[in-house]
Order: sequence, then C-alpha cells, then structure tokens
Amino acid sequence: MGDYNGRPNFLLKSATGLLWKNLPPDLEALVSMPNMASAIRNFALGPRGLYCLTQHSGGSSNVWSVLAEDWKGGCPLRVTFGPDGYVWGEKEWMDPNTGGHLVQAFGKQPPKLTSESSKRHPSLKSFEINFVALGKASSWVVGTQLSGPFWSGIPKKLEETMNREIGAGQLIVNLVLCPMREDIYWIEYWDGTIDFSLPTDWDLNAIGGHIMQHVNVKVFRSPFEVLASPSSSTSLSPLNPQDSLYDFVLKEFSKGWLHPTKQPAPQVHHIYEIALPSALRASFVDYVATIEAKRKHTASGLPQGNQAFGWHGTRRTCGLGDNPSFLRLCSSRGCATCCILKTSFDQGQAGHAPNRNFLRFGKAIYTSSASSKSDDYQVSERSQYRSLIFARMVKGKSKQMAKGDKTLQTNPAGYDSVDGIVGKELNYDETCLYVKDAIRPAFLVLYR
Repeated sequence: MGDYNGRPNFLLKSATGLLWKNLPPDLEALVSMPNMASAIRNFALGPRGLYCLTQHSGGSSNVWSVLAEDWKGGCPLRVTFGPDGYVWGEKEWMDPNTGGHLVQAFGKQPPKLTSESSKRHPSLKSFEINFVALGKASSWVVGTQLSGPFWSGIPKKLEETMNREIGAGQLIVNLVLCPMREDIYWIEYWDGTIDFSLPTDWDLNAIGGHIMQHVNVKVFRSPFEVLASPSSSTSLSPLNPQDSLYDFVLKEFSKGWLHPTKQPAPQVHHIYEIALPSALRASFVDYVATIEAKRKHTASGLPQGNQAFGWHGTRRTCGLGDNPSFLRLCSSRGCATCCILKTSFDQGQAGHAPNRNFLRFGKAIYTSSASSKSDDYQVSERSQYRSLIFARMVKGKSKQMAKGDKTLQTNPAGYDSVDGIVGKELNYDETCLYVKDAIRPAFLVLYR
C-alpha cells in the first residue's frame, strides 16, 4: 500500500489474480498485461507513486522501479517504502570480484528502528527478517525469526489487535502499513487469516470477494503440524497446489535456490506430504515439548522448541514419487530416501555417502536452508526427477559457528543444535542435529 496523487493506493495478489486501486499509469499498464499475476515475483508501493516490482523471466528477473538504487547487475528481493525517504530492502547480486552470490540489505530507516534492532538483535541478518513495515510519522513494525515482532509509534487499534492475536498464539508472517495514513494496515497470520483496516472509499466488497475467492479454494494448515500415518508405516500423499503447504514448500525451495552457477532454478513437479508412524511422531512431539519446557521459545514469539525446516539431499535408487498414484516405499537398503522416510534420520549414517564424508561439524544430521546446496548431495537413480527431503527440525538453542569442528558427536554444552553460518568456511548455511528425535522428514520434493 502507498499513495498516488494524494490518495491511498494498493496492489493485491492472490490465487484469484491481481486487484488494484489508484496506481500510477505506467504501473497500471504493467500489471494489466496478460498473465502478469503469475509472472510477478515481488512488489511494493510507496508514497507519491513510488513502486518497485520484479518479474520472473526464464530464470532471470526484470525490474521495474522508480527507486534510485544501483542493483549492481542484480535485483531487489524485498522492498518496503516509508515516508520521508525511508526505505528498507534486500537485494541479490553477483560479486564481480569473486562471482559469488550475495544478498545485502539497503536503505534508510527511522533512527529508532535502527537503534532498537541493534539493541534487541546486535547481529541480525537480513534473511532472519520476516518483514519490515514503515508507516506514517516514523512508525514501524519489524518481524524476525529470532523473536516476536517489535514496533514503535503505531496506532492504538493496531497495537491492541497485534497484542490480542499474539497472546492467542498467532504468528504474524506479514504486515503492511500505509506510509501516509496511520489508519490503514494489513496483517497476515500463519494460519492464513487476515486482519485489515482499509479506507471506506475503497471497494471493500471487491477486496473481500477477491480474498474470499482465494480463501475458498485454499486449504490453510500450519507446517508445524506433524501428520500421523493411518497405518503402522510411513505414508505419502501428494499436495494439491491449492493447499497452503504446497505454497509454503515451493516458496522455500525457490527462496533457497541460491547457487549462481545453477540458474535458472529447476521446476518443481511433485510435492508429497509425509505422514509418520505413531511412534516416530510421538517421540518427535515429546522432544519438542521437552525443549520448549527448557527454553520457553514461545514466550519470544517463536514456534515451540524453535522448530524450523531444512533441506536434505541423499540417494534415491527407486522411482518413488514419479507417479503420484504409486507411492510405495522400496525395500532397498541402498535407497537412503526410502530408509529415511521409513525410520527417520540416523546420525550413524553421517559421512557414509560416496564422496560425502567431509563432516565439517562432526557426526551429525545435516540440513541447509539452501535447496541448491542440498541438491549437491542428492543422487536420483532410475528416475527422471531429482529429489530432496524437506525436514522438520527442533533447533532449540542453537550455537552459531563460523569455524568447523570435526570432533563434535553431540550437542555443544548448553546448546541443542549447531548453525554453521556463512563466512570464510561456508558459502551457504548448515544446521546440524545430534539427537535423532530432533528431526523428522516432512515433505518429499521432486524437481528437474
């Protein structure tokens, strides 16, 4: 949301398509083009007709923007406009000296936002930020993966709404403020519900109808819900594109495909949800409860046990998932994918894969938020597709490590996991688990 010619404007994207009000003529002409809803990668509106929009185009990105920013051959990932020249954004580009893929925050933020962020999270990285909302009179809201949202200067009605929903256990995944009107806002929650306060002269029936069409065809579920198998063995079920979990997994796969040498990203063809036998499910749920009781993550607005997701690449010697109507796990001991789906991950198997015995952080179960990195470790035989497991894990209190330690076989003292952070030794992150009940396979993704 922003404003143009002194009046608020908006651009809304959902499964229904695009809906807008009072856009600058050049932007309106752009979003009116055929198939633009599916082509848009990201967009933002700002005051006085400012906007930034990126569109996928065969693996590269076209950028339309009136933002004075040197993209250095790259493009913006996220942009949020505020009043008085304030802007927060994140851009990706290729370092001309090293050829490496870089993601960097940019912009000018209200001084109190900068100071409060530094105070709460001194080493906060841009990828750990879920959203930044900049509003009128230097008001702002920041949502991070490290804690619940924090804010300053927002109107009482919005603050009461947020406190009520957070107190009821809701997780805010996105929030938009209007930079010129404090009475306009939009909140999206993890379960797919929405709160908003919009101008009365907007066509609220049209906006509501647009949203309801989207909601009616979407099934909203939390990714932290561990599905139980109806039988004593693991079962797989194909996710429908109208399921919110399909969107969640696809977004994480695309967001994590970072290697510049692997562009364009491959196309995802099948996503399967994994339902676990009762014993595997119960032991994981119990471990979540144990870590939560110890660390009390929900008090900081985090999921129970500081749960997260990570990609894991391994060997698949069968055609599991190639045909959605045939989802029987194979019996080969050499098919690591089926073995993991049957009995979950085994720390004892770390380093057993051919040419994959470099264990930077010792004998652990390794995952990464970078799907393109985990792709290096996958081997698919007898299949036209490559495959990755998207795992649900309990990070608890994670130790941030920039330097490897091959001697590790258990969690470092006082911690529940290890996060290998990007630096001199790592180009892409790793999360390492040393307790088998801290991780379970959640989704199987096939792509090519």
